[in-house]
Amino acid sequence: MTEPQDPSSEKRDQQRLIQAFAHLDRHALGLSCGIVASIVLFLMTAAMTIKGPVPCMACLSKNALVHKGPHLELLSNFLPGYSVGWGGAFIGLGWGLVAGYLIGHFFAGFLNLHHRIYLRVIERRLRSEALSNG
Repeated sequence: MTEPQDPSSEKRDQQRLIQAFAHLDRHALGLSCGIVASIVLFLMTAAMTIKGPVPCMACLSKNALVHKGPHLELLSNFLPGYSVGWGGAFIGLGWGLVAGYLIGHFFAGFLNLHHRIYLRVIERRLRSEALSNG
C-alpha cells in the first residue's frame, strides 16, 4: 500500500513538471529562427557571390565555367526576387526572416500542443493508477 505524499512534496513535483515542460514563446522562437535563417542565407549568398564562377568538372570543354551557386539559385523558385548576387543577398535577408519566423512560430506551437497533450495523458494515467491502488 502506498502512503500519500505530503503537500509540499506534491507541490515540488508539480513545479518540476512545469519546468520540464515549459511553455515556449512562439514569437520569441519565431524571431530568433528568422534572424538566424536570414543571416545564414545572406552569408551563403555573399560567399557564392565573392567566390564567383567555378570550373566545370563535368563539361566537355576544359575551360568551361559554371555560373555561381547553381544549387542556391534554385531558391529563386520559392523566394521571388532572390538571386545569387548582392541584390539577392539583401532580398534573402528579408525572405530568411519571414520563412524562419514562420517555421519557428509553428514549431513552438506544435511543441506546446504536444507537451499539453502529453501532460494530460500522464495526469490521467496517474489518476487511474491512484484510483486502482485505492
